[in-house]
Amino acid sequence: MPAKRKTPFVSVNLTEAARDELRRVTLELTTPAGRRVSMSDVLTATLHVAMEHRDEVLDKLRGGS
Repeated sequence: MPAKRKTPFVSVNLTEAARDELRRVTLELTTPAGRRVSMSDVLTATLHVAMEHRDEVLDKLRGGS
């Protein structure tokens, strides 16, 4: 049985640019959301929306605009 985590957080490796963008978007979305949102909230919601718009994400990943 794995050891119980002390916190619900785990480490991930992000570039500084990616981390900064995630922080920026989190701050930008907090007021319109009507509550304080975390970077985890934003990342999870964004990934769900991205999968609903998969072709656009793939285009961006392939270097499209």
